[in-house]
Amino acid sequence: MPSYVNREIQRDRELNEVYLKRNVIIAGRPEFEPLAIEYMPLIESDINQIFLTTLERQYRDIQVVEIQRFHWLFLKRDDTGWELVNMFSIVENLPLEPENNSNGVFARGVKAWLQGCHSVRREEG
Repeated sequence: MPSYVNREIQRDRELNEVYLKRNVIIAGRPEFEPLAIEYMPLIESDINQIFLTTLERQYRDIQVVEIQRFHWLFLKRDDTGWELVNMFSIVENLPLEPENNSNGVFARGVKAWLQGCHSVRREEG
């Protein structure tokens, strides 16, 4: 999955003159135990929650910084496979609320990865 996200980061760089040089080094094992959520509008009952941690390397002038990010993905199964419905991310050690990252580079990378999985499944089937 990191390679899909890194491709989206590269595409984003091509569109923006000012960007932070970065790439995802590794994605940890996903955790599938859902949080008990009493009320979340926009989230349907047949949504699966997945938690994922990534390690990202950022290049700031001559300094290299490694940042851990935590991602909370909401996926729904459809006729062709899985679809990313929503996604939130937070950077380690920051006491902020998770950011809705559903349209960010990581979410676009996840969507491309899922689409690639669908294509492989169709070819094998």
